[in-house]
Amino acid sequence: MYKKHHPPSLEDEVWRLEKIAIDGKYHTWLASHKIGTVKDFMLMYVTDPITPRMVRTTVLFYLASTCVVNDGMLYAYSAEGIILSFNSIYELVAAATFDGQNYQFLDDSTKA
Repeated sequence: MYKKHHPPSLEDEVWRLEKIAIDGKYHTWLASHKIGTVKDFMLMYVTDPITPRMVRTTVLFYLASTCVVNDGMLYAYSAEGIILSFNSIYELVAAATFDGQNYQFLDDSTKA
């Protein structure tokens, strides 16, 4: 009934993360900030990394970040000569285009 999920999915309730007890201190704090799902937590962490310091950020972010963010949602932002692509938790993904030139981001497997 109160089973934790490994890895969590974006739609999982945030209390399904290890270290967060249902109706516990962290769950209550997150709920008071309208953070109910793993996706809500990841969005908060990516867009406002200062706020999560109120909770056990390092451990929680590690646990939450094990979820696969492949819900197919991509958002594009464009301005003069710039196009940026973001996933559903607003992390910069794929490639960026500056003045018509495409730039690919390095992942752990391509870094020197």
